[in-house]
Amino acid sequence: MNYTAALSYNLTPFRTINTGASREAKKLQEKENEIRNELAFPVIRNHINEGFKELLDTYQEAMQDNWDSYGAKGITLSTLYEAERFLVALPNLIPKPDIAVEPTGDITFIWQRDIDHILALSVSGNNLIYFAGKNGINDKTHGQRIFNDAIPKFLIEEIRQVMESQ
Repeated sequence: MNYTAALSYNLTPFRTINTGASREAKKLQEKENEIRNELAFPVIRNHINEGFKELLDTYQEAMQDNWDSYGAKGITLSTLYEAERFLVALPNLIPKPDIAVEPTGDITFIWQRDIDHILALSVSGNNLIYFAGKNGINDKTHGQRIFNDAIPKFLIEEIRQVMESQ
């Protein structure tokens, strides 16, 4: 099967509304759902697998205190697990972020189009997402939100806007 369509980063996936009530309409809807799932699977697997590999590499490099020789805190297992949950919660068609570790031991996910379009979301194992970014010269944002295995919709929209023309 050719997955070219699934691998393009169209950040606004198409949606259809099934208004049919017949048996044939239901079969068509089932077939459409089956095709969508087949197309999305490689994106899900690659997105998550690549992110998990990078996350594990980052953890192995920074799991001990003083990993940077300047007194940085090591990444805790609770932070690692929360970062994994964050990756799983990302919508399929959002580009994979760069992953970094902070001197505090937080794990940061970064989306950057250019110097004026960047968003960083950090987790620290306490069920909060910390964020800061800018989308153009005068549009800046920062704050924190609760993370209960779902990324707040407005943060997903911020990612989309930062990466919009990429």
